[in-house]
Amino acid sequence: MYQPAMPTVIVDAQVVEVDAPFEQDVFGSMGIVDVPARLDERTALATRDPRRAPKVWQGLDPTRPVTAEDVPVILAQFESWIMQNVAPHKRQPSPRTVSSYIGDVEQFLVWLSAQELPPLPDEWYGPDALWTLWERLEADDAGGVPLLLISPEVVQRFMEFLVSPGHEYGRGSQNPRAEDGSYSPATLAKKRSSLNAFFTFTRKRRLTYGNPLEDMETVVRTPQDSRSAVEKIKALTRRQAERLLKQVINAEMLADNPDKKAGAIRDRVMIELMMLHGLRNIEVHRLNVADYEPNARGEQGTLHVLGKGDKPRTIILRPEMQAELDLWLNLRAMFKLDDTQPALFVSLHAGESWGTRLSQRSIRERVDVYLEAAGLKREGVSCHALRHTYATLYVEAKGKDVNREILAYSMGHGDSKITNAYIDWVDMAAENPSEPLMEILTTATAEAEAMKAAEAGAKKKCGQRQR
Repeated sequence: MYQPAMPTVIVDAQVVEVDAPFEQDVFGSMGIVDVPARLDERTALATRDPRRAPKVWQGLDPTRPVTAEDVPVILAQFESWIMQNVAPHKRQPSPRTVSSYIGDVEQFLVWLSAQELPPLPDEWYGPDALWTLWERLEADDAGGVPLLLISPEVVQRFMEFLVSPGHEYGRGSQNPRAEDGSYSPATLAKKRSSLNAFFTFTRKRRLTYGNPLEDMETVVRTPQDSRSAVEKIKALTRRQAERLLKQVINAEMLADNPDKKAGAIRDRVMIELMMLHGLRNIEVHRLNVADYEPNARGEQGTLHVLGKGDKPRTIILRPEMQAELDLWLNLRAMFKLDDTQPALFVSLHAGESWGTRLSQRSIRERVDVYLEAAGLKREGVSCHALRHTYATLYVEAKGKDVNREILAYSMGHGDSKITNAYIDWVDMAAENPSEPLMEILTTATAEAEAMKAAEAGAKKKCGQRQR
């Protein structure tokens, strides 16, 4: 059975012997004794190899209930740990990845700071010191939850909180939501992954008694997305894609001032990059002016795209797309933006955001405006549906001649199974097993109509005889 490391209190690079009798009892029972010897060991380790010296925890006592004031301190230490412990073994985590971890953990900590002291489960906490801590906090009516007393049940309550609509704790609450107000299974899985990283950090820093997400399959249950890769595809048909582009072009033609016209041209380029070249929302957001090379392949232009996991790829632009991109760049230059602004797509909305890189949320909102106008907006249909449309229309056009490798590269897929899903999606529509059975419906309908006509004829003859 896994035995977690016991907590310590470290302040300003020194192991501090606590003064309060209650805290001495707690840490004494945990075996944290001989402070000078531990400090000597620490100093010797740092002298041999500073990189291996244990990181300090800036004044945070894991026996004290977490408060709102503690949240930024914990987050700063967690972020530092991510950069120092993830990067050496994997490629450098992107700012977006780090921000996602921080946002999810912030949401948990803010929620935690507002909770009351929970019951302590027998089956999870073994050391007498933790019982002592819990009893003293309850006797003092301290309220709140210390890091040491975060149990699987506490995490379960947090997960239940996440699936309830209407909460607004932390930046994490800004994530996309389902129509009923709750998070999607994919988002919940991401938040659980972030918490797992956080509890790995707290366990290694000896701030929690182990990782409450260890072996959590039987304790914390989050909804699972049981849909197959094919079922997750939300693509527009060719006619629907034409309707969407028509709305964008109409917005450009009907614009009553230069700013609106420029905004419509910008939106048109973004939508076409997603729907006709397969870019993701995040990839459009990341594009810089320098990523566009108009004469990279003779008269053909290219676009350098930074994809998922910071994986780069190069997109060859069609002449039509290149002409529209050139038009947008000419308009962009007329706005006299800050020379230090590298973003290809910028906000033209009056206010503080003017001239800044267009955010992913803003891109999604612009796309949704045109989807709504075209009568195509529904749950699951937004920016990513345009990317799905690119793949499915390509497969439909090529048929058996589809080139899986080229499609996979153009979309930045690292797994061929993802690419195959689009081919399967098209094949399922073309080779619908129910198609041959439609003869039954056709025959039944024809016979029913014939019977109806015969009955009507019989009634008509009967009426004529009566007259």
